[in-house]
Amino acid sequence: MADRTWNREWRLEGEAAEAAAAGLSESERPRAAVRGEGGGAAEAAGAAEAAEARTSEDVGAAGAADTGSAEAAEPSAGADEAAVIGTDADAPVESGGAAGAAEAEPASEPGPDGQEPGDERVVGDAVDAEGDEPSPDDVDPAGASAPGEPDDADAPRSDADEEERAADEPVAPAFAFASGTASEAEEDAPEPDPEGDDADAGADADDPTGGDSSEAEPDASDDVAAPADASASAVEREARAARARTPKTSPRSARLTGRIVARSFAGVVALAVVGATVWATEALPLPSLLHAPASVAIAPVPGVQERVCPGPLARLGLDAKDPTRTSTVGTVSVQLGGDAQGVQLNPVGQLPAGQPAPSDTQSILPVQFVTTPVTSTGTPTAFDAAQTAELTRGDALGFAATTCRPSAVEQWLVGGSTSLGNSTLVELINPSANPVTADLEVYTNEGRVRAPGLTGIEIPAKARQLVRLAGAAPSATGFAVRVTATGAISATLHEMHADRATSTGIEIVGALDAPSTRLAMPGVPVGSAGVQEHDDEISEHATFVRLFAPGEASVEATLRLFAADGTEQTPIRATLAPQTVTEVPLSTVAPGTYTVVVESSAPVVAATRSYVVSPEVDFAWYTPSPRLTGSAHVAVPAGPTPRVAIGNPRDEEITVRATLASEERSVTIPAHGFASMDAPGSSVVMLDGLDGSVVAVSYAGKGQLSGFPVLPDSPLATDMTVYR
Repeated sequence: MADRTWNREWRLEGEAAEAAAAGLSESERPRAAVRGEGGGAAEAAGAAEAAEARTSEDVGAAGAADTGSAEAAEPSAGADEAAVIGTDADAPVESGGAAGAAEAEPASEPGPDGQEPGDERVVGDAVDAEGDEPSPDDVDPAGASAPGEPDDADAPRSDADEEERAADEPVAPAFAFASGTASEAEEDAPEPDPEGDDADAGADADDPTGGDSSEAEPDASDDVAAPADASASAVEREARAARARTPKTSPRSARLTGRIVARSFAGVVALAVVGATVWATEALPLPSLLHAPASVAIAPVPGVQERVCPGPLARLGLDAKDPTRTSTVGTVSVQLGGDAQGVQLNPVGQLPAGQPAPSDTQSILPVQFVTTPVTSTGTPTAFDAAQTAELTRGDALGFAATTCRPSAVEQWLVGGSTSLGNSTLVELINPSANPVTADLEVYTNEGRVRAPGLTGIEIPAKARQLVRLAGAAPSATGFAVRVTATGAISATLHEMHADRATSTGIEIVGALDAPSTRLAMPGVPVGSAGVQEHDDEISEHATFVRLFAPGEASVEATLRLFAADGTEQTPIRATLAPQTVTEVPLSTVAPGTYTVVVESSAPVVAATRSYVVSPEVDFAWYTPSPRLTGSAHVAVPAGPTPRVAIGNPRDEEITVRATLASEERSVTIPAHGFASMDAPGSSVVMLDGLDGSVVAVSYAGKGQLSGFPVLPDSPLATDMTVYR
């Protein structure tokens, strides 16, 4: 007893000293002395009052004996209460006086400090029924428990008690982030249970008697209250265990989650902004600044107008003594149109003995026509010329019509063949008074032909040269030839077909200015009636379009055929290999007359070949017609059934005024259609209101077929716009 009193006095003195060191007043010291850092409010005060109230150890022993006898009579009264209060099922509960004391004084304990030996202490989850007196080492000198620990932390416990305590206590993290701080570790630490020891201590502090049950005899009400208190303690322990099992999110994890959510939201917003910007640029009109480029319209000073007619069909090998000598066959009819007064005629080559001199109506030689720059009224001279050749001899039958073109330093030829029975010559005419050197780039269906004799061709002044393509590319089915020269020359293809000793047609093919992405050939006959009468010759005399892409890459081309009323046949598409001649047959097109249009992804040259069999056979090459504006004179030489075809490439109809022999009439042409009008041979047709139209002259008769494009009247006098 003396030891216990000394222990209590020693602890109270220590607590008072701490309170005094903290600067508390006298009235605040008793309460501060019993206030631990863990928050036990009045446990030490209740223990001191209980020690003074107990006058002898016999009172506690008697109470314990009475309780022990009651437990012997009814074993479930004490043992069941201890189990309900929270003792582990495996913890030993001694019988006798100690057990009776634990049963009799369950609610009178002020705390683990200051309790007499033999008294049972029920704090937290453990039951202390030992009768030994606590030693000074077992008493907390500060009078308070450590933060977060139960009040009976120093009491002896079984293994089951320690496991239950470990389940209730929060588990410290095994590691910490390297970037964490001390404050973050304190925030992550589990908070002390506010419903634990502090609440029990507060309840004991409200009891004026200190909760010592030794001053009163236990009665039936105590027996009834004990199970209720035990049930309440069990509920609290279950709540604490549930809170301990619930995973807790540290503030650092919450902040990390918040940052992730914020960045995700920012990313969504950024994507929305980008999408809105893209939509706005596509859907909303963007501001634009339009400025017309600086330009100036120039009206060239009218110059000399020139046309070169190729003359009669040229052949080789007709002279048995000199097979390489050039010979001409037949006589050509020439027709001049426009301002032909004062036209100067210049024959090219040597006139054969006994032959009539060339005129403005016929010639056996190539001729050059030159006009004055202006007319007598001061307007630029408008001039046109064309020729036709008709052969009736056995080894040369057929009809050829050709426009007379201005000479140039570069031009293209599409046509010809050197397959069995066919011969093709390139005629180069130098109408100037100076010698000229010319080069030929010859292409076939197998690519470019490189052979001697195609470059460095010398052409004397006022002379012509013929180049036999069979020597450079024998058995070639088709040609495309680029002609370049050091001076202005005129180039044509002279082609003749023969079946054994019988001629099957002739043609003199004019040149093209340059490749283009859109070429138009109006008035082309496709699948003549004569061909259908001789089905065995359809494949040999089929109508096709020959195309050539001079570039280094493949070209996509589309063939569109429009009837006179503007209706279109099914387009035909083809892929052109670079620098290779390609032929596209028109066998799927219904027989008739069409405007053939070639549209391509890159500039090409093209021509359409057609046949007539009735029963004599002839063929024709239809070359593209340039677009005409304003007015044009159309020279129509003599020939079988000449017709003037006017094609309208526009999307709306146009009206063209045609004048023939002082007779004027208007022709309405539907969009993409064409109008064909008869014109007598050896006549001139004046056309006005040409708004980008294309015009061609065609001939068709028994065993005769040909045509040529109409060129601008005065190309060198056309106004031009120069941009700077």
